Order: sequence, then structure tokens, then C-alpha cells
Amino acid sequence: LPANADLKVGDVLLTSGTVASPSLTVDANSTLNVGGSVQVIRYAGIGSLVTNIGNNAVINATDLLLQGSTDMAADALFICNQNNSQAHFSGGLTIDPGGLQALQGGTADSLFVGGHFNNMRDETKFLDQGSVTVLNGTIDQSITNAGGTEVFDHLWVDKPLGKVVLESPIRIRNVLNLTDGVVEDTL
Repeated sequence: LPANADLKVGDVLLTSGTVASPSLTVDANSTLNVGGSVQVIRYAGIGSLVTNIGNNAVINATDLLLQGSTDMAADALFICNQNNSQAHFSGGLTIDPGGLQALQGGTADSLFVGGHFNNMRDETKFLDQGSVTVLNGTIDQSITNAGGTEVFDHLWVDKPLGKVVLESPIRIRNVLNLTDGVVEDTL
């Protein structure tokens, strides 16, 4: 998506079973509105599948699924680490084996999740140093980390309805902002 553009599409499936490594980039000052989910799935091949959100760029979608070809390396990446880049998912976020979510590096980067936050790996596959993760759904949401503790740099709970259920321990590096909603610990 070129700079300063707005585009609306249906579901986005970025996948590869060959040597080629396709990528999706939302360039600076642009907005990509996805009418469904974004799925970055690497079945086989060499290299990584990368979705990259640029400076002051925004992506809006229902769900995000990151799934790589192996548990040994991250080869299905969603990178939203440029200054003021934002990713809004009205549904859930799932990081399966081989997936990597990178928010760190930019200033005022934000990830908004309206559904469940599922990290089926460990905290090293969700990189958010200096960024804000906002749980803002109108349904009950959960935080799950299959590898143990999920770590957030800045976590905001701003839920007009429902609660956030902790299915795994969480650790906050900098700021926990409880604006609205309930956090329930089931551990």
C-alpha cells in the first residue's frame, strides 16, 4: 500500500509454500481496512513472511493469526514498530509456533485487541518494548501464554463491557493502566 493511501479489502492471507517470501507493507501515513482477518501462515520454504506497518500507518482487521512452518524459528512476522504505527484488531490475536509479533522500536506504537490474546509460544515471540497494548473488547477477553508468563511493556485495559481473564501470569515492565473493566485472575 503506497504512502498516503487508504484501502479497504476483504480477508488477507499471506502464505507461502515455496522459496519466494511475499510481504505486505502498509506504507507511511496510510490506512489498510481489512473486512476480515489477517493471516500470516508460512507452510514451508526459505525466508520469512512479513507484514510491516510503516510510520503513522494503521491497519484495521478482525483477527490476526501468525503461524510459521516450524517451532524452531520465527518465519511468520507482523511488524508494527515505526513511529505512531497502529494495529487494531476487533477480534483476537494468535501467535502460533513460528509466529512473531514485533511492536518494539517505534514511538507511540499501539496494538488494540478486542478479543483473546493467545501467545501459543512464549514471551519472546511478543516483542513490545516501548509500545502500548490495549484490550478494549466488548466481550470477555483472555490473556494466554503457553510458555508461561506474558510480558507487556504498557498494558491498558479499557473495556466498556466484559472482563479480562488471566489464563497465564502477566508481568508489566512499565505501566498498567486500568481505565475501565475488570481483570480476573484464574490462576
